Amino acid sequence: MVDLGKLERVDIRKVWPIESSDFTPWLARHLDQLGDVLKLDFDPETLTEVRTEVSVGSFSADVVAEDTSGNKYLIETRLRRLG
Repeated sequence: MVDLGKLERVDIRKVWPIESSDFTPWLARHLDQLGDVLKLDFDPETLTEVRTEVSVGSFSADVVAEDTSGNKYLIETRLRRLG
């Protein structure tokens, strides 16, 4: 018999205390999982470049990725509520 764990809510800041230095690098390494949820092909084999905290005008984009077809993806995250 397989022993499964129980799902539980956790404070996201306990897992990733700082968005830019904790969560963003983790997300950049797990784009395939994000792609599964968004129905996008973020297969690590097809991504030719993945950069984090990229300067875009007056702000930084959290993740910028490009695939072998030249498609570019800009990912902006928020670990806190706006407003």
